[in-house]
Amino acid sequence: MRAIEAVWPDRQGRPRGFRWRRRYVRVATVLESWREVRAWWRGEPELRCWRVEGEDGGIYELAQSADGWWMLKVYD
Repeated sequence: MRAIEAVWPDRQGRPRGFRWRRRYVRVATVLESWREVRAWWRGEPELRCWRVEGEDGGIYELAQSADGWWMLKVYD
């Protein structure tokens, strides 16, 4: 997981756009969302995750935790 520089969520908390590697990616559509329960016994936070398609054609998996926003995967 790598930290995302900035995320612009909508009113429901879904990402509308994000800044990744010094460029802005606008989200065209949210393809899927889910929650991941981490190792709670070690104090790892729950993640709220989204698979999104950017207007650039890329597919990205983003996660939000109490610590901020994270990039989980980038599909080429």
